[in-house]
Amino acid sequence: MTEKEVRKLSRSGLRDLVKMQDSEIEHLSELLEESKRKLESPLIERPLPGSLTEMQAEVQECFHRAQETADQYLRAVRAVCDSAESVRTGP
Repeated sequence: MTEKEVRKLSRSGLRDLVKMQDSEIEHLSELLEESKRKLESPLIERPLPGSLTEMQAEVQECFHRAQETADQYLRAVRAVCDSAESVRTGP
C-alpha cells in the first residue's frame, strides 16, 4: 500500500491495517521462534549423510565393529574355558 493510499484511509481503516500488520508480525515471530527451536534441537547434531551410499557405508562400518567386538569376546571366553579345562585335567 502506498503512502498516498494510507493517507486516504479513515480511522477505522487505519485501525484495521494496524491490526492486520500486528497479526502478521505475531505470526512471523512465532515462525521465527519455531525455527530457532529447531536449530537448537539436539536432534540436529551432525548433518545427515548426503546419499544412501554414504549411509550404507556407515551402517556397514558399525556392523563391522560389532562383529570384531563379538569375535574378541568369543576369543576371551574360549581362552578362559581352555584355562579352566587345563586346570581341571591337570598337567
